[in-house]
Amino acid sequence: MTVKFLTTLETTAKVEKIIREAKKELILITPFIKLSNLFFQRLKDANYRGVRIKLVYGKKELDSEEYDNLDQLNNLELYFCESLHAKCYFNEEQMVITSLNLYDYSIKNNREMGVYIKKSENEKLFNDALSEADSIFQSSIIERIIDEKNTDTEEQVLDKGTGFCIRYHEILAFNPDIPLCDSCYKVWVEFGDPDYPENYCHACGVKAKTSYRKPLCWECYKNLK
Repeated sequence: MTVKFLTTLETTAKVEKIIREAKKELILITPFIKLSNLFFQRLKDANYRGVRIKLVYGKKELDSEEYDNLDQLNNLELYFCESLHAKCYFNEEQMVITSLNLYDYSIKNNREMGVYIKKSENEKLFNDALSEADSIFQSSIIERIIDEKNTDTEEQVLDKGTGFCIRYHEILAFNPDIPLCDSCYKVWVEFGDPDYPENYCHACGVKAKTSYRKPLCWECYKNLK
């Protein structure tokens, strides 16, 4: 089965499963944020495991309590997209596209629908949705970004052979010729734009304006010369 239809309760359960089973990365796209206690606890658990969480929302209605809750997630990147109406939640292997917001009222009171996609069963569909999600983040305003400066020198990074995906910061083998993780590369190669703006330095992992053609920040580029 490549795609499974979900009812309200099934959608809620699958979103919880996606958060609970995330290993490295968790993407949450939702106009409204008012997390239920269950979802917030699952996000805290994912944060504790070191999962990178990227959340984009579209309605300027976050109260101070919600901001305080989100501020507890030190691995959270927060974005705002005013035109956002899509709802999509995924980790490395599973995705739900749905009408359900991350809103406690929606979970308890609304009739929602969704579809569940596993990357291993429908990789093209998964990557198509991933590509659109990436476009949403690229057009969003960054409200909170993780400050994750790498303390290693460039020489140490090269010695260890460690690099970073220039799009989502996933750790991978250092290779400036292919500075994207497998999933991001499969999305990028469909368009093949070497100057498409990316987010991180491939060598040190700091937030930087990079691209497939120029995957290193200026400091790392100078150290390599």
